[in-house]
Amino acid sequence: VSDKQHKLVQQWLDILGIDKRTADAPFHSLSWGQQRLALIVRALVKHPTLLILDEPLQGLDPLNRQLVRRFVDVLIGEGATQLLFVSHHAEDAPDCITHRLAFVPSGDGYTYQLGPVA
Repeated sequence: VSDKQHKLVQQWLDILGIDKRTADAPFHSLSWGQQRLALIVRALVKHPTLLILDEPLQGLDPLNRQLVRRFVDVLIGEGATQLLFVSHHAEDAPDCITHRLAFVPSGDGYTYQLGPVA
């Protein structure tokens, strides 16, 4: 990890409220929610052009769910990263989501609905 990446990770950890003691702890000793937050920060280290988050809010308490949604909004708002956000709960989607693909049960299969977020 470069010095620039290390500084960026430290900024994100500060934003997410993860202190140095927690950041330096072995991964397996973290709570489920802390592990989820750590994995999200890890995914962002290299500023990916496409970030795929599959159920990123699962296991987080309401405060951390809101924090992660806001954090993703800020990151995507910078414009360098596109987001594919997967969730079974539409209310989990951060505000930066502009289009939605929904699979809807239909008879013995599924249909899909695709379009801009209303």
